Amino acid sequence: MNDEEIEILYVGDEDLNDAAANFLDSRLMNNETPIAVSGFDFEKKVIAITDQRVLIADENDGMVLNLRYDQINWINRDGRTLVIMGREGVERRHRFGKDQTVQELVDIAYRQKAISERPSAGASQTGKSSAKGKGRNQQTTQTLPENGRQSHIAERVKFWEEQDRINQELIPRVIQQSEILTGHIKNHDDLQTAAVKMVRGAVEESESRINQQLQAAQEERQIAEQYLRQATEERQAAEEHLRQATEERQTQAAQWEAIAEERRQHQKELEAAAAEREEMKRQHSEETAGMRRNSRRMTVIAIAAVTLAGAAIVLAVLL
Repeated sequence: MNDEEIEILYVGDEDLNDAAANFLDSRLMNNETPIAVSGFDFEKKVIAITDQRVLIADENDGMVLNLRYDQINWINRDGRTLVIMGREGVERRHRFGKDQTVQELVDIAYRQKAISERPSAGASQTGKSSAKGKGRNQQTTQTLPENGRQSHIAERVKFWEEQDRINQELIPRVIQQSEILTGHIKNHDDLQTAAVKMVRGAVEESESRINQQLQAAQEERQIAEQYLRQATEERQAAEEHLRQATEERQTQAAQWEAIAEERRQHQKELEAAAAEREEMKRQHSEETAGMRRNSRRMTVIAIAAVTLAGAAIVLAVLL
């Protein structure tokens, strides 16, 4: 991979491991054009996306992945993990440092895979990036993920339209061939075997396409489940917040009720004290009135006693 001769897009912000990069460079064919490279796994590995295949090399283990686009069933991103499913059903997973790096690699690989599957030869050169590899720590542009994602969506729409067209053409053809073969099966002993092979081939082709559709549906279901899980967690958090607020409101209500009860008790005590004070005033008034009556009575008695004593003295003098 000669940066001075070929325009290569450097994805991510990890430096390229020299040993891994040189190993990949030595394995490139003469008619092969590298499109994008990225360092990952703490700069121990390098991934290269060319116009023909996806390559990954390790600084110690050498080539750890070498798949042509016709050997790849699908490429996807699982968080920071690049997931590549081969046609043989083996899943390869490689961990990167950032989600954005993985998404850009997925977009570029899907675009190159779609270009490589076009009928016209030599169209892979249209997938080159215009960014020059001036340094191994160069950041990718901000518009690439969005453009790549739009290209990926467009390719998927074209894929499903093509799949629907093929199904519409394939199924009636299989039914027609089956009817023709059924009509001639009485006269030809080997015709049944040929029909079985033909139908089996059509069924296998249909199953392969259905499996691809199921895989895409499973990916969409996983995304929906993730959204549902996030919504459930948010709802649970809201319910917990509401429960805490309800408990705090109930606690405040209990505190206010206790304060009100204390005020009622204090009011009762004040009313009892006022009643007791009124009773004491009444008793004091009664005692004061009684003492006044007793005082007047004693005064009358004293006057009477003085009067009697004076009369007694007068009588004593006269006698």
